[in-house]
Amino acid sequence: MGKSFRVRTDVRRGGAKDKNVTFELKQNFDLLEILSLSLTQQEVYTRMCADFGVVIGRVITNGGFGIPNAKVSIFVPLSEEDEGNQVIKQLYPFKEPFDTTEDGKRYNLLSSEPNFDCHVTVGSFPTLNDVLNKQDVKYVYDKYYKYTVKTNESGDFMIYGVPVGDHTIIMDVDVSDIGCFSLLPEDFKIKGFVDSDFDGAKFKDDQVINSLPQVLNQQKSIDVRPFWGDEEFCRAAITRVDFDLSVTGFKLEPNAVFMGSTASDTDKDSVNRNCRPKAAMGELCSLISKPGIIDCVRYTPFFKDDPNAYPAYTLGGWGAPLGGEVPILERYYLPNGGRVIDDSGSFLVHMPMNMDYMVTNEFGDMVLSDDPTIGVPTRTRVRFRIRPEQATGSARQRRIGSYLVPNIREYYDPWPVGDVNGDWPGIDPTSYTFSVEYSDYNPWAQRNMMPAAKDVFYDMTFNRVYTYSQFHDHIKHGGRRQFVGIKNILPESDQQCATTAMFFPINSAVRAPSLMVFLWMFLIDFLGMIYQFLTILVATLAIVLGLILGIVLLIIYFICVLWCAIYSIYIGIWGFTILDMSDIIAAPPTNCGKICIFSSDCFGCGAACKYFGLKTGFVLFTLRQTKYPECEKCMCRTNLTTQDATLEDSNAFLASQFPCPEGPPGGANIPDPPPCPVGGATNSNTDGPAWEHDCCQIPEETRVCCPDHYGFNSADPNDGNTAGNVEDGIAGGGCYVKVICFNPTCIGFNFNLRVLKEWTRREKISQALCNGVMNYFWENSWVSGFLYQFQFRAKLEYDQVNDTYASSGTKYCKKLVYLHPSEHTFYYRSTPFKVTEIGPLDGSFIGDDDGVYNPWWAFAGSSGSNHATGDQARHILFPTTLVDMGSRNQCIQQICLDPKYANECSVTDQIGSTTFQDITELVSDAYNLKMQQPEASLSTFFPRPEFEIGGDVAQALMQNCMLGVEGYEANMGTTACDCDYILQMSTPPADQPPNSGLTYPSPNFTGGTYIQHALNVNDINNDATFTHTLLWEPLLFTTSTQTIMSGPDLIDCVTMELSASSQNVPFYPWHLAAAAVGAATLGGQAIGGYGTVWNDWLGTVGEYRYAFGVPGPFMSILPSIDYETAEGAVLHPTNSPSPLIFDGNFQHYMGNPPFSYPQNNYPVMNGVVPVSDSYVFSQPLFYYFGLRPGATSFNTFVRKYIDEELADTVI
Repeated sequence: MGKSFRVRTDVRRGGAKDKNVTFELKQNFDLLEILSLSLTQQEVYTRMCADFGVVIGRVITNGGFGIPNAKVSIFVPLSEEDEGNQVIKQLYPFKEPFDTTEDGKRYNLLSSEPNFDCHVTVGSFPTLNDVLNKQDVKYVYDKYYKYTVKTNESGDFMIYGVPVGDHTIIMDVDVSDIGCFSLLPEDFKIKGFVDSDFDGAKFKDDQVINSLPQVLNQQKSIDVRPFWGDEEFCRAAITRVDFDLSVTGFKLEPNAVFMGSTASDTDKDSVNRNCRPKAAMGELCSLISKPGIIDCVRYTPFFKDDPNAYPAYTLGGWGAPLGGEVPILERYYLPNGGRVIDDSGSFLVHMPMNMDYMVTNEFGDMVLSDDPTIGVPTRTRVRFRIRPEQATGSARQRRIGSYLVPNIREYYDPWPVGDVNGDWPGIDPTSYTFSVEYSDYNPWAQRNMMPAAKDVFYDMTFNRVYTYSQFHDHIKHGGRRQFVGIKNILPESDQQCATTAMFFPINSAVRAPSLMVFLWMFLIDFLGMIYQFLTILVATLAIVLGLILGIVLLIIYFICVLWCAIYSIYIGIWGFTILDMSDIIAAPPTNCGKICIFSSDCFGCGAACKYFGLKTGFVLFTLRQTKYPECEKCMCRTNLTTQDATLEDSNAFLASQFPCPEGPPGGANIPDPPPCPVGGATNSNTDGPAWEHDCCQIPEETRVCCPDHYGFNSADPNDGNTAGNVEDGIAGGGCYVKVICFNPTCIGFNFNLRVLKEWTRREKISQALCNGVMNYFWENSWVSGFLYQFQFRAKLEYDQVNDTYASSGTKYCKKLVYLHPSEHTFYYRSTPFKVTEIGPLDGSFIGDDDGVYNPWWAFAGSSGSNHATGDQARHILFPTTLVDMGSRNQCIQQICLDPKYANECSVTDQIGSTTFQDITELVSDAYNLKMQQPEASLSTFFPRPEFEIGGDVAQALMQNCMLGVEGYEANMGTTACDCDYILQMSTPPADQPPNSGLTYPSPNFTGGTYIQHALNVNDINNDATFTHTLLWEPLLFTTSTQTIMSGPDLIDCVTMELSASSQNVPFYPWHLAAAAVGAATLGGQAIGGYGTVWNDWLGTVGEYRYAFGVPGPFMSILPSIDYETAEGAVLHPTNSPSPLIFDGNFQHYMGNPPFSYPQNNYPVMNGVVPVSDSYVFSQPLFYYFGLRPGATSFNTFVRKYIDEELADTVI
């Protein structure tokens, strides 16, 4: 290694003065070091006598933190020679540093082009491109900006070769471009700058640079000494000049953004004192937002000895405190006394950093300061209490509780004394401590959770965005709607509240008891029976009339034969007519040319109905299926391109044989065919019976163009039950037509009720969906950005003598909320946790094994443990944690070079106010596909306990509302909605272009095949159990879509990369039920990875059933009668695998181990079976930032940090 020589300096506040640093310099060195800078011997000794000097220094703030990317220059005034050159003078008119250009911009060293995507340029410094390509600019740059540098990452600069003598040194810094600590407009607004100083969420570009808050400027006079060659002492001199931004009043005070939202219930929607939830509580359109308060306790950088800390561990309890050094905690008061939650229930606050103060040492390294008054703070450790401004509810004895954030664990006395079932009587009050005394917190947490902020407190890092996350436990009573949670998210269209409430993410639905749905089911069955009776009656009459008509037509045939024979007699000689019977008798009717007996084309059924060559059929009725979600009737079109127009059971063929009553609009008149010879004419497409389809004229009522694959398709070549079987009737695209033919050989066609049966069962599904049969809700998983502060009834009676609440007069649901005995505050309960020893691994989540279903005959009161059907065997309850969403600065990775702060991703500008995405088209296509099961009925689609939708559809809905997923949109495929009167189907139209960068394929109706990203079922034609399980892999955003990050990157970002402060949280795994049922693969796809309709959360109790409709061709208003059943304890046992409640790192491979994921199978489904047969959907992939549209906390974030104009439109 070379020989180095360091010039020692003092970098402490007050120690670095503008001065000449002198030192003895010998010539036998390789490297001369000062601050974080260095010079080689070759650079020093280039002349015999130095006529130049070296200027070094550091730009600092906060008493010792180096500022990178500050511009420093020795000012060179405009020379007299150049003053006469107008070109040069226009480029550089500065004779003094305060001079300005013609447009008013002062001398500055700031960039004139953006340094990164978000940068607002304010300077006029020549660009590299101009210097290289413009001679005049190069001249100015070489002469006047010769001694210009910028500070390095340590804030240090060196100007080498400065002429000796007096100079003015200029420092300009744009604090929006200083690396990891770059400021945004909101930072200045927090300091008191007015909004007019900025362009919304962006900095202004103003010619008067000194008026811009982000630009700081300092000037100093310096005396530059020769670098070497002092004749008397031969001692070198370096000119040292530092710039302290603090003298301008500037101070780096980093903060983190904390945002979120709350909502509660109204009126009497609450949990009663016996833990029975009202059915209407949690309904999205009934939720209300209220102002609230956020209290905060945080760590300080200081410590103290606390004799009450760290109680000794004893078997089954905690002994006397051992005492020791503990951090000092303090209350931090948010603005307005913590009243930061507004009337919309949303908030966005800034949490200032107060720990880990960083300074730049002599060597240029960023190190921890040993003095908390010096340096830039980079971290804070916080605990929040989120409480309503008014804790009483909207009705008598109704109350609203508080949440502690984070608060994951609820403690009990250590094992074996403590409760192991999570029952409320054993709760340790320290589970819900909110105090500035470290020793007040739970003893186990003091040792194992709080030191590393793994619970109770959370570490926030500067310039990042955080929100809280709450687990939404499906705590259920007896009724389908009697559970605690957000429900009825997407009611029927006339009851939706999209203008007053943001849609919440959806991951399940329950069959809603509805009088309207029941009436529709009855009406459709009743109409089906009427049409069935009419069909049988008319078909019977057709037999009789057909026999009679056959005799008549036979007679007519022979009459025509005789008539044509006579009419055709002609005798002539040498061109002279002797006898022409056509002049004597009338011509036979034109039908004589059509009537026939011996040709195969003389008889037909269905749409090809012919009897003795004549079209003798008619359309008995035309039924249109309702299209969901439009809830309008389908058009009866003639151009269904999924089928061949020549197929006799197609709409196109029917339209050609049964034309419009007035003929096709604009159609030409076709001359009548010749009557003779008998049976020699071809039937005209304009002749015969008519069909009043929607292409005949524009209907008055609203009808929609339904996809070709919608409803029953009688000509579907992929349907083994219909292909080539014209007896099924004519149906396609949501249109169902029944044709009656008088040909006695068509008895089977006439009596066939398949079309009527298909319309009946499919129309029932459509009308049920349109009339709100689905009560969509969210259950058993985490949602970030939102706290549900449900109401509960509570009656309190305080015993003044014993200073406690009287057990006889105090009544509330102790299973869901906890009343702190000394704080007198209701808290929503966290997850029961069992401590077994003193170490960090000596504990586990046990949950609460109590249910809340307490029927009157059980006499259990609020301490019973009955579980309703659909409840969880053990409850996680309502724990909370915080979520890191990344940097608030969209461009941080472009300007921050420190890997500690820059390598992580950010999703703050890509998530929206909610991750909900419309599910109606997904539901429509899914159930349309599943209706291919011949005996499927409405009951078939609610196979989970308490009539929840199938697990296959539930997991599709959940993934559709997941971060990074492209929301499902129906693909019309080759459907052409314009009427085609020519009926030439040889060239079907091309696929419709996608509306966005991604498009989903049309549903796959080809049995035994699998199309990636399309809706598939594992067997399209089989009516056995589980063969119509939905198989769907969602599309993820790609770089071609309008997002900065791809879907996989977004998911990886929040589930793996942003894990610096992530905490372990409990969750229910999503368990695949009987994954091996059915085929192991389908089209090369391992379909076991999708499970079956009985997929559910591990630990769900109740009976699972798979119901079938009434078999056979007849309709019935009776419910489905065939079932297959299984118990939840067998399908989803809580003891398999072993933990009662699972836990994992919320933002770092949550649940792995024990769960492991094959390649490309984390966390969305793609058909590959996970090793554990379970998925972990309880990750920070679902967000909801507020109830009120346009007033969510995400809207506020966009307004403050991204774009004011965009803030009011972003969803």
